[in-house]
Amino acid sequence: MIADGVITDAEYAEAQSRSRQCLEDNGFTGIVQNPDGTRSIDVRTDISEEEESRLKTECDDHSGLIDTEIWYRMLKANPDNVDWPSAERDCLVKAGLLEAGTTVEEMNQWYVSGDPASRSYEAYVCSQDALGHLGLQ
Repeated sequence: MIADGVITDAEYAEAQSRSRQCLEDNGFTGIVQNPDGTRSIDVRTDISEEEESRLKTECDDHSGLIDTEIWYRMLKANPDNVDWPSAERDCLVKAGLLEAGTTVEEMNQWYVSGDPASRSYEAYVCSQDALGHLGLQ
């Protein structure tokens, strides 16, 4: 898995399955895992929000989903290991959020500037899927 530098779709699905089983074993229902890695889980009203959050994190950690998902998404998003900050900047320029000629440093300043566009869905897509390999749009 992570030791060999590759995470297959099957290995990712296995980690998701282990996490789901743990959640179900801990009383969670309505678990929907989406292909993009997001999921929804019915809210538990019988325990505190803190306990609910703790159980979810514990299941994701115990199942290996946290580490697997991080590496899986990184490898899927950037399979050729291109310079990510430059790709992200280019995506933001293509999306019309930054001007052509913007440097990576200027892009980073833009993100922290408070500009509302830096919190837009388009900016999120560029930050997560600058090369378009994850299918976010």
